[in-house]
Amino acid sequence: MDIIALPMLEKLLIALALGAIVGLEREHTKKQNLLGIRTFSLISLLGMLLTELSKDYFYIASSIGLVGIFALSISFYFFKATHFRHSLGLTTIVMLPLTYIIGMLISFNYILEAIAATVIVAYVLIEKGEVHHLVERISRREIVDFLIFLVIAFVVYPQVPEEFAIWGQILHLQQFVLTIILISGLSFVSHVLVRVIRHNAVLYATFFGGLISSLATVMLFARDRKVSIDALKLSFTSSSAGSIVRDALLLLFLNMALFRSSILVFAIPIIGFLLLTQYYSKAVNLTHFKFIYNVPISLMFVLRFALVLFIVLNFTNLLFSNTSDPVFYLSLLVAGAVNSASVIASIAFLFSEGKLPEMIAVNGMFLGLLGSAISKIAVATVQAQWQNLKYVSFLVALSLALLTVGFLLSRIYAI
Repeated sequence: MDIIALPMLEKLLIALALGAIVGLEREHTKKQNLLGIRTFSLISLLGMLLTELSKDYFYIASSIGLVGIFALSISFYFFKATHFRHSLGLTTIVMLPLTYIIGMLISFNYILEAIAATVIVAYVLIEKGEVHHLVERISRREIVDFLIFLVIAFVVYPQVPEEFAIWGQILHLQQFVLTIILISGLSFVSHVLVRVIRHNAVLYATFFGGLISSLATVMLFARDRKVSIDALKLSFTSSSAGSIVRDALLLLFLNMALFRSSILVFAIPIIGFLLLTQYYSKAVNLTHFKFIYNVPISLMFVLRFALVLFIVLNFTNLLFSNTSDPVFYLSLLVAGAVNSASVIASIAFLFSEGKLPEMIAVNGMFLGLLGSAISKIAVATVQAQWQNLKYVSFLVALSLALLTVGFLLSRIYAI
């Protein structure tokens, strides 16, 4: 996207406004009159003006100004700390050079980036208590899991070769690792949101649990005899919606064209399951029920998904090349029962390589989602008591109906 150069007057006004936002937060939160709206507005304006004036001189003036702001901030902090009882907080001192840098961004015409940085900084400062509370609740395991995700995303992925030949098949290794990163990222975000959200936490936990593993979510509810049938139905519909949202997002990242062709296959079940989740949540007391995923991204989770994806990818590729369509479709149905995300990724890979026609790809994704629904239904049926089987039967019919309607509408729309 091209960077649009703004007129000088507009840059002046934006620099003053963004600096004022930071100063307003400092005055409002810390009741500071010394370093408030005027000071931060002028510092942002100074950063913008010095950068504008030094464009033809290798930005020497703006660099000197930045060093000067750092030096002034540190000097002022130690002066206040040694001569006054109530010294300024370190956060306020750090905000001085940061506001100057925001002014520099405006001069470079990174307007949206400067606005985004200001909003994020102001929000973090205002929600200081919530940030500290969240940090206090972070466990050692969550820190380790987050580091695992960073290693996979920023250390392993750049070093992976683009293609790798195995058993006569070409595996697009970078795309393979990217799929693992996407699933791991969704799982980690789901876990964090469950930890942060307090109101109706179980309702959101079942949805985000579906992003991690809808089968595991239903199993957790189904095997607990103290859980009511309404809670079981809630876990089924909410986790099913989360699972299909995950698969849709995965396909969106992997192949936009195929996503557009099959959007109704995902959209209809998602809408249906979310509406039923809202209905069931009114009949379930969510206040006293605790349900939290304790492992957002374990190394075993990543390796297990990678292994399943690898097997499904190569198995479907082999079957598609050497067997009839019914056998290929049956394999996708079975693989979907194990992990629908691996089926979606496998179909996206085959479609990107030109091996899979669009109609067969859409059919295959429908069967993968259907297999996932059948596995959850099987778990709920095995664990449910006899008097609850009629409710489980309703979930069976409901799942089949929603998925079938979405599939048929996608076919009609394609025609």
